[in-house]
Amino acid sequence: MTVTASSLVRQALTTGFESTDAERTSDARSKAPSETAQQDAGLNADDILRVTGIITYDWNVTTDTIAWSENAHEVLSLARDHHIETGREFTAIVSPDADVSRIEVVLDLASRGANTTATFDVEYPLITSKTDDAGEEQPVWIEDSGRVYIDRNGMPQRVVGTMRVVNARRDRHEALTRMSHFDARSGLMNRDRLTELLAEDLERVNREHGSGAFIIIGIEHMHLVNEMYGFGIGDEIVREAGRRVEAVMRLNDSLGRHAGTKMALVLRDCTEREMLIACERFLGALRDEVIETSVGPVS
Repeated sequence: MTVTASSLVRQALTTGFESTDAERTSDARSKAPSETAQQDAGLNADDILRVTGIITYDWNVTTDTIAWSENAHEVLSLARDHHIETGREFTAIVSPDADVSRIEVVLDLASRGANTTATFDVEYPLITSKTDDAGEEQPVWIEDSGRVYIDRNGMPQRVVGTMRVVNARRDRHEALTRMSHFDARSGLMNRDRLTELLAEDLERVNREHGSGAFIIIGIEHMHLVNEMYGFGIGDEIVREAGRRVEAVMRLNDSLGRHAGTKMALVLRDCTEREMLIACERFLGALRDEVIETSVGPVS
């Protein structure tokens, strides 16, 4: 039995597969007034899915065959001869960096009950032929929403669903996250985020009876630089000082801007002796060479 796009739309409407208000508003603004409306008049459900960039699929888990809507390769940035007609072939293009994928979700849902159906909504990246402006490989992030049909033995038999690319939404989310976690002027982690990480590490130290350190690094005479050259040059100095400290700190440590002229570090699993050694390493990185700025070197 093959599920048509029309029936998938009806399923989607009953299981919450709906675009956000922001996306609907954005789409509405991008449409040309009457000409586009006339072109889109009389579209059936299959056409609507196609013009909105939504893919439909019907995966027979027993035979491991997948029937895709005609726009699948185009939307997923895949070459027309790239085979994704089986679950195994599709799984091969799921990024190894994915936290979760459709097959994992389906198996998890099947383990929870037999002779039933269950819905899912998951996001994960695919490795395709998509590249960014610099020609670098760029993952295609998809939102995969569907329904899995489970037999009386608790085995998934069939999965039907829709997919759409959500790279733009993820980019917006990451930009907002970065704005909330990082200082815009220096590029370093901001004080609020650094405080959160410090609290987490203190909790870990108390729970595991471990060790850790919190170090504040102050840059002297910055008021003179600000008065003579302006705060922009002061920010350049803080950025470069942060870059130097990051280059010599451990991967599991955290660095942020604590105040205008001060940086702070959270050192995990660090004894008092190791902290003193780390301090000498940080000071050396800052003192070894003068800091170059757009108005010349500063020492």
